[in-house]
Amino acid sequence: MISAFFPYLRKPSKHRRSFVGSVDRNWNDQLMTTSSSYLLSAVFAFSYGQFEIALICFITYIGSSLYHRHREMEFFNLDNIFATSLLFTCVYTLVSSYFTHEIYFIIGLMGLPTAMFLIVYCGMPADIRFKDIPGLEVVCCVRTGRELYDTVHALWHLASSVGPCMAVWYFHFKANEYDKTDMSDLNKLDDQIISRLPYLALSLSIFANIAGNIDGIMPLE
Repeated sequence: MISAFFPYLRKPSKHRRSFVGSVDRNWNDQLMTTSSSYLLSAVFAFSYGQFEIALICFITYIGSSLYHRHREMEFFNLDNIFATSLLFTCVYTLVSSYFTHEIYFIIGLMGLPTAMFLIVYCGMPADIRFKDIPGLEVVCCVRTGRELYDTVHALWHLASSVGPCMAVWYFHFKANEYDKTDMSDLNKLDDQIISRLPYLALSLSIFANIAGNIDGIMPLE
């Protein structure tokens, strides 16, 4: 079954299809090494019994590694689907915590400016141009006007890997410490959403990814 979806998950951008050759990043490249931060998130989630989040974090590690190994020209869909599902999960837990966990909400709110800066600086998938690689007859794509993309995106890997750990902490709180006596209908609905959140976030991420592919910006056509 996985093999049926592999061409979609690997789908190359037009930049990869424009030449023949390999411009793979080294395994010790900062974007490769920082991708492993999602492995730590997976281990943390697994230790708390959040197996769905652990699996998504593990696949995010694989997707991020393959995407950056191929210099952002292949495996965008694999990377995007699972990484975005983690983002949706973190956003929902932040909204939910406003009503239930003041400390979690404040910590999450403090991290928002950093997260927004990193996302904006890294740019959208279509915001790219060609760049010559010294010693090679091929080019790779980089973010337009963002010469520090590699460094900033590496920081994004580290920062965004904290998000799933925060979400796991919140899930643990909701399941074991939150007073569920005399809950309002809104709190009951929130509990139902939390119990299904990994699946809902993944479904929403798949929908957004397919829409981006149809529009031709994810990856760039």
